[in-house]
Amino acid sequence: MRINVTIVEDHDDIRSRLEELIQSNFNLVGSYSNAEDFLSELPFVKNQVVFMDIHLPGISGIEAILLAHRKYPQIQFIVYTIFETDEIVFDTIKAGATGYLLKSSPGEKIIESVNQIVHGESPMSGIIAMKVVKAMQNNNQQLHNQILSARENEILNKLSKGFRYKEIANQLFISVETVRTHIRNIYEKLQVNSKTEALNKIKDDSKKMGERYLNSAVKEEDEESCFQKIKQLMETEKPFLFEKITISKLAELAGWPVYVVSQTINRKFNMGFFDLINHYRISLAIELLKTSRKNFTIEGVAFQSGFSSKTAFYNAFKKQTGMSPLEYLNINS
Repeated sequence: MRINVTIVEDHDDIRSRLEELIQSNFNLVGSYSNAEDFLSELPFVKNQVVFMDIHLPGISGIEAILLAHRKYPQIQFIVYTIFETDEIVFDTIKAGATGYLLKSSPGEKIIESVNQIVHGESPMSGIIAMKVVKAMQNNNQQLHNQILSARENEILNKLSKGFRYKEIANQLFISVETVRTHIRNIYEKLQVNSKTEALNKIKDDSKKMGERYLNSAVKEEDEESCFQKIKQLMETEKPFLFEKITISKLAELAGWPVYVVSQTINRKFNMGFFDLINHYRISLAIELLKTSRKNFTIEGVAFQSGFSSKTAFYNAFKKQTGMSPLEYLNINS
């Protein structure tokens, strides 16, 4: 079964490139430009791995990780950002991140990190380890030395000095798998022992806002009204054709708060926002394929249906119909 991956990234171009990479290798279940939209959909989407940018409008990535991780500790967060300070790197780990990737990372590294994290590993580069060590020293070295075992401290320090996993294993006469286990334990211990501190760092208004998105309930009559409005919008104004449609934009068009739209989509359409948009896009694509017959290109149909790439179109089409566009056309012609 393919791994469910979500993206939270406010830069459209970066988000689009990452979407294409994820769709080609995993099951992309959500893509958001801000943390509020992500949190509002979180109770309804089966997330396994989340790529989280740090600097987001409104609720920050660190705040979002902490709020989400408290309620859904099974979700694995990979921080996906530009080069950061020691304290920011350390704060993301304390909040609940179990991976950290720079936006300059090659696609192979991104794919590898997803697979590693799902299988119980927590990849940590030497640069990130160095920043964690420095942040620990700046905070309270004695306390953190007590939290981590002597062997965990030893591995963290060797990693921060640029040694690779295999080199550390050889020096300590242990297996590479044991090194990986220790690194995972480092992540988990720093998180467990830093929750109170991390929570105290979040502003009260951000915390309340985030928890509102996670916990809001919608009246049945409001849900029904919102459902009818969304259906009308999809059939007449076709917002799924917008180049960068977000759940916030759909909520604005529908005249309902984001959390109402989120819950309505989940309960009435029985899917998440990302799948809803792709559902209507594929429905339009099927119409175009049937009416165009031989006078079409796959790229043209994808573009006219609102997809940003041929790959995204193929993956969404196959997910919804179980076959490629050409296979579908041959069967239904």
